[in-house]
Amino acid sequence: MSKRQFSYSLQGIPVAFSRQYNERGFWNTYRQNRLNYTMQLEEQHKSAPLSGPLELSLIFHFSIPDQVRSKKYGLPGQVHVGNPSLISLYEFIASIGTGILFKNSDSIVTLSCHKKYDSHPHIDVVIKELV
Repeated sequence: MSKRQFSYSLQGIPVAFSRQYNERGFWNTYRQNRLNYTMQLEEQHKSAPLSGPLELSLIFHFSIPDQVRSKKYGLPGQVHVGNPSLISLYEFIASIGTGILFKNSDSIVTLSCHKKYDSHPHIDVVIKELV
């Protein structure tokens, strides 16, 4: 059996839980983000969920702030320092990937996560079977 590897690009960056108000009342942005990313993953991943030991690589590309306060942070390719936390971002992707990319997030044995600035906010997801 050959090792399989899949790569995906998800548009946008998940935001922390917030409730916003519109003319019909409050709505949950977390729930909307979850639905959006779930639909993107389902469209891109056409095979059965992977099982066994897996390696997951995530790169979160954040938009460049309107006002770059320092030359140290905020330029394309440089690291993103600040909210949301890397752990929260990983947990979000692991929760939506369960049942689509992998059977259970417990099968992820190697993890690589990075936050960077980019002119186009998106998430790069690479998942690879190790055995």
